[in-house]
Amino acid sequence: GAATFSTGSSVSTATWSLSGAGTLATIGAALNYTGTFSAGAGTQLNLSGGNLSLKGATTFAGATVGSASGRNLVLNGATSVSGLSVAGSAIVSNYATLTQSGGAITIGDAVPANRAAFYNSATGVWNIADDSGVGVGANAASVINNVGAFQKTGGSNTSTVAVSISSSGSIAANSGTLAFAGASNGVSGALAGTGTILFSGGATALNAGATATVANLAETGANTSLTVATNLAYAGALTQGAGAKLTVNSGYGLTLSGTNSLSGSLGGAGGLALTGGATTFAS
Repeated sequence: GAATFSTGSSVSTATWSLSGAGTLATIGAALNYTGTFSAGAGTQLNLSGGNLSLKGATTFAGATVGSASGRNLVLNGATSVSGLSVAGSAIVSNYATLTQSGGAITIGDAVPANRAAFYNSATGVWNIADDSGVGVGANAASVINNVGAFQKTGGSNTSTVAVSISSSGSIAANSGTLAFAGASNGVSGALAGTGTILFSGGATALNAGATATVANLAETGANTSLTVATNLAYAGALTQGAGAKLTVNSGYGLTLSGTNSLSGSLGGAGGLALTGGATTFAS
């Protein structure tokens, strides 16, 4: 069925759930909800006339959040996600701890004109607790804006983030591999963790403020480029696959002191300094 919440509407029950494929809730005006919220497989939240703020424990298990007018779903409580699509021009903003496990989050839909976004605030923690990833719709401009902590905390294999990310917060791979394949990525925060951070597609810039302490940093793919636009020192293991491109911009330097294997191209008007460890240049 379908329900519309218009101006003056309020929900004050202890729990609010959407279940059953095709169930639709339309938010026609700003609405705050403090109870426990859940949205199951095939259900839809349509933010047509106002933002929806969820302040209690929240669960998404295969639901879709959409908006044709850039409305915002605000997550202020602990959130569990095992499948969520952000459609239209909707924005999801996380201000608490979001744990993703058992299904992907997809940002964007099948309409090329629709640009969706996910904002992880300074207080936001986005944990990927298994090998699920983040997909992207037809518009490559859909984006994650990370100001908080974006991290892979579980799963021994690879979680791929196919949507572009702009991160001034921290990115950490503490288990397995966290791979970024979005069209255009910008990092001005920390790359950390005991696992591997991999750039496996698109163009990524490491800008002012970027640091790298992650155990393994890697770049693969003929269509992958990594640009160093800051002075960056890295003591971990840097691996570059054949065909990948690494550029150090003018006025900046890349200092490597770990065990490195470079099989792609390395260029730019900046500097490369090897101050320890062992580096292999392979074809």
